[in-house]
Amino acid sequence: PYEEPDPNERIMAWFEELGKNGIQASLVSNNHAPRVERFVKPLGEAFGIVAYPDSKKPFAGTLARAMEAMGVTHAETAMLGDQILTDCFAGKHIGLRAIIVPPIKDKTNLFFRFKRLLERPFIRKYAKQNGYQEWMQFWKVKK
Repeated sequence: PYEEPDPNERIMAWFEELGKNGIQASLVSNNHAPRVERFVKPLGEAFGIVAYPDSKKPFAGTLARAMEAMGVTHAETAMLGDQILTDCFAGKHIGLRAIIVPPIKDKTNLFFRFKRLLERPFIRKYAKQNGYQEWMQFWKVKK
């Protein structure tokens, strides 16, 4: 959540598990450098995770830079994010598999509420096609 400036034990364990399974990761964030750098510092020290703040998603240039730095191809890369209009759009724009996940804790300001409203039809379609009924509850989507 935005209110947690440092990665918790669960996040540290998740990145450790990724590494054990040979999966590289980078953080590509629209947040500003001070927040992102603080968050990634322990991840970088422990697992070599690199962050790219102020990435301007849905523009995909930073994703391409991150992939180049990791030495991976489009076929080997997936974009994981909690926002369709930024994260998933950026990934899809350059031909990546985009995986949408529910936010840990959603922001409630007017801008984010409006974005979530725009995402609902996409979430409804995806959830119905893939049997993710719990997602429909989170995004307050009617069945």
